[in-house]
Formats: sequence, C-alpha cells, structure tokens
Amino acid sequence: MRLFAILVTLFLVGCANAPSQRAKLELFYSVEQTTLTAKQQVDLAALFDNAAILVMDVAPATHQQPFEALMVSQARMKAIRQLATEHSVTLTEHYQPQQTPDTIVLKAF
Repeated sequence: MRLFAILVTLFLVGCANAPSQRAKLELFYSVEQTTLTAKQQVDLAALFDNAAILVMDVAPATHQQPFEALMVSQARMKAIRQLATEHSVTLTEHYQPQQTPDTIVLKAF
C-alpha cells in the first residue's frame, strides 16, 4: 500500500511539473507569397518532429479578388500539408476570418 501511495505521489508531482505550454508556430506571409521560405520550412520541420497532431488556424489572404485570395490561401496550406505528410503529422484545419490576414498559426494538440 505504501508503494502505491509513493507511485501516485510521484505521478501527481510529475503531472504538476509537466510543461503546460503547448508548441505554437505563427507563419507570416507577404501578400503575394504562396510558398514557404527556407526558415519557415526549418521551423515547421522542428515543430512536426515534436508533435504528431496539430491544429492549423488559417487566416484569409489579402487580395482584392475573393477567388484569388482563396487560391493564395490554398497554395499556402498545400505546402504545409505536404511537409506534414512527410513527417506523418495529422493536421486539423480551421478557417479563422478574424485572425490577422496572411497568417497561419499552428498549435500542438
């Protein structure tokens, strides 16, 4: 019984000391940018190496034509999806119209 109490105490202390901050990466794009920069690729690869499931919050692209804005956003997401697939990472995508335009925020689940 005493061993059980010690194990439970160690477990609770370990949970209390576990980092509560989840990994998060914000990607900022120039208005016409549709591909990832080298730094963005490195940052994404590091995030993907440390998280198997991520939420991707996607803001609309800045463009006067709504269809073109959609196409730019799709191209940006495609590059991230491809890299995620290479790292066997699951992405859940959320459209965030209130988020800063031309940004994508990835958060570890």
